[in-house]
Amino acid sequence: MVAASVVGGVIVLLRRREDRASGRVPRHASGRASGAFSERPAGGVPGRIPGGVPGEAAGGAPGGASGPGRDRRKTGRRGEGSGVVAPFPPEPILGRPTPEEVGRLLGRRSRAAGRLEAFARAGGQPGEGPLADVRRLDERTRRRLHRLSAAALAVCLLALGARYVEATTFDEGVLTSTDVRTPDSGPCLADGCPAPSGCEGACRDGGAGSVTSATGEPEPEVAGPTPVPDRACAPTVGRPVIRPVRPGVTRAVNRQWRRIEKWLRANAPETFRTLRPPARRGTIAVAEAQMGVRFPDDLRASLLRHNGSRVIPDVGSLRLYLYGMYGVKEIRDTWRALCRQEGVDYTPDPRVEWWSGRMIPVGDDGNGEYLLVDSVRRDVAGTFAENGGTFATGPDWTSYYALLRTVADALVTGQPIEGWLAPQVTDGALGWVDVDDLDADTGDVPEV
Repeated sequence: MVAASVVGGVIVLLRRREDRASGRVPRHASGRASGAFSERPAGGVPGRIPGGVPGEAAGGAPGGASGPGRDRRKTGRRGEGSGVVAPFPPEPILGRPTPEEVGRLLGRRSRAAGRLEAFARAGGQPGEGPLADVRRLDERTRRRLHRLSAAALAVCLLALGARYVEATTFDEGVLTSTDVRTPDSGPCLADGCPAPSGCEGACRDGGAGSVTSATGEPEPEVAGPTPVPDRACAPTVGRPVIRPVRPGVTRAVNRQWRRIEKWLRANAPETFRTLRPPARRGTIAVAEAQMGVRFPDDLRASLLRHNGSRVIPDVGSLRLYLYGMYGVKEIRDTWRALCRQEGVDYTPDPRVEWWSGRMIPVGDDGNGEYLLVDSVRRDVAGTFAENGGTFATGPDWTSYYALLRTVADALVTGQPIEGWLAPQVTDGALGWVDVDDLDADTGDVPEV
């Protein structure tokens, strides 16, 4: 009704503007000029005058005479021309609503308001309203529902807390080319003493402390390769992507881990306790993104079985061959530390370097030697500071799975690894010793 009134008023305004522009006087305006306009005739339709003649009263009196009990409205100011302009705003075409219609319109409630009011009243009368079924539950069931809700809320909070801890754990900045270490220039020893490694960069031009020959003249320097920053140590960190592990790889890695776990549980229970629970797929994806490498499927499957091995005092940790097992965070932290220490390349081939940012450190022997996985070729080798690394002469194992299988075979069959390294259990802890150093009093390697 309100919308119809607004539309009607707009139409009347448009028509009056056209009449003013053309100099004509509307018919209802001419009727008002002679008298007054009846706003609401008694017993008729609101806004209409019986008889249908504009300007006539209900009783038929011409000239705009109003009937008894009717309101009268004086005409507005005189407009241009011979007619009288009606007041603004104009009267609605459909008439004004009666007080009864207004009350009926304002008193109508929406369906949503009725439902809300019924829901609010539901707690007052037992057995009524939408909460009647809930109130009919016994006290024991209600307590169980409350406990389940509390448990669900606790699980959600725990998950959010775990994500926060993971985010704060992996919030270190990205390595840049300025973070890598370049060869230091330190003072050299006096003449006749051996110069330390890296001293050649500071002993130039025959300066003080330079290495001289037996005749006292500076020896000619041999130009070595110019080190350049290792680009693999300054990757562009992207968005972590959780990649699925191939099912066949997962089955093969788990089969070797079951062999190792069975042997440790029966012969070295103290070492078995050092195995950590599985790593999270999201944590592995974050480490891959921050290191700029992709872990091979067999390495990820192993981390999803055991996230490395923790060190227990007087027991140590599980060693694969000679190397302890890293977790995901230890892999990332060791990779960053090695990039800061040795983040330069001396040759174009990263496999002949002692370290390259494309390698993945998965363990160490505690004496500066690391077990590395080539993220490109997927093979495994140990890095020796003395001989420049073993990738140059070939890997030790073709894959991380091959390393697990070698360790499992050595434990189950008692055959030494590479013919010289055999397992030995002492006080429930596993160790690896040279076959020539085995104590004859303790017997051979235990078998399952």
